[in-house]
Amino acid sequence: MSILVCRQWDDLEKFRQEWDLLLSENPTASIFLTREWQASWWHAFGRGKELVALVFSDSTGKTVGIAPLYRDGDRKPFFVSKVSILRMVGAGSGDSDALDFLIRPGFELMCAEAFVAWLANERGWNVCSLETLPRNSLVGRYLSQLLGQAGWSVLAENSPNFFLDLPPTWQEYLQSLQPEFRPLLTRYPKRLHS
Repeated sequence: MSILVCRQWDDLEKFRQEWDLLLSENPTASIFLTREWQASWWHAFGRGKELVALVFSDSTGKTVGIAPLYRDGDRKPFFVSKVSILRMVGAGSGDSDALDFLIRPGFELMCAEAFVAWLANERGWNVCSLETLPRNSLVGRYLSQLLGQAGWSVLAENSPNFFLDLPPTWQEYLQSLQPEFRPLLTRYPKRLHS
């Protein structure tokens, strides 16, 4: 397993097809893992941050994973100097959820092992915070095990994810709304369209 580090968003954009393919192979991936969301987030919030996006390749050179990360220096209470944090692109602004590594199914353990080895060699930060990994993330489970075995401190917390089950059709959704709210979604768009 080899890792290519992309330090500019344009370098990561060269992997558009691979990103889309990995996304299609991960049916539980959230919308926050799409290139469109990640690129928009990076362009909106990436100023002053250092991109450290990892592209994992197998022995044949085929891309098997992408982990868009960034390094952020943040002054924390009780610390005299800045604490450098490695985070996932999309984390830190409070508007992304269920961020994960995009990994081809079957390569989760290998990518987790490669990431832990990479972390051990790269010491450009004080904390690696993967705070938005979903509970069902295989990479997250492997990382927790591998980092614990290597003697690294691992802190895991649970936080709720909020979601809303929507009816199957637009009409059913409209019928589920309070009568005084329905005109906002029916009448006003018609006026806007005309």
